[in-house]
Amino acid sequence: MKNKVLYIRCNSGHYFSGGENCPLDNWSLPRYEELEEVIVQMETEGIDISIEEFRKRGVSDDILARIIIIDFGSVNSVFTGLVPEGYIGREGNFIPVNLASSDYH
Repeated sequence: MKNKVLYIRCNSGHYFSGGENCPLDNWSLPRYEELEEVIVQMETEGIDISIEEFRKRGVSDDILARIIIIDFGSVNSVFTGLVPEGYIGREGNFIPVNLASSDYH
């Protein structure tokens, strides 16, 4: 298992990895196949996943806005999903997930 994991943010604010659908509400990323195709190409070429590499390879901005990559210090720390209660905004204020703007979900 690799230490770098790609997570997709669904409309409910959940982050999930390892598939097309959020395991909590079954939401799926529109045009997921576009992202999956690039991931397979990168794996075949032995290139680590990164937002910049996805951008270089033409992954659309709407998909880039929904993904994060976490580089874990240990494979023992890797998880497949995250359900945040909210976000700390750019101004340092706490924003509950149900009140967050579309920038966050």
